[in-house]
Amino acid sequence: MDYAEQDPNDPETWDWESTTWEGSRRLTLQRWAALTFRENWAAEIELNELCDRFLEMRRARGEPYIDPYTKKLVPGTRAAEQPGEYRA
Repeated sequence: MDYAEQDPNDPETWDWESTTWEGSRRLTLQRWAALTFRENWAAEIELNELCDRFLEMRRARGEPYIDPYTKKLVPGTRAAEQPGEYRA
């Protein structure tokens, strides 16, 4: 059954195979493959913007992040991110 034919409110039409990790991955790939070129391009742009937003949020909170240009870890500036020496 095609994913478009599934009614989320009717368990009789559910593809129970898609509830496993492998099935979920297969369904995701099917949905992605069903996109037109323009839809695929728009989704890529939207995902890129979302990643940029997450990066800016981490920077603003002083959390560590991977620099997208150098691919290196940038350590956070928050005190919680700088582990000290603890003695029990």
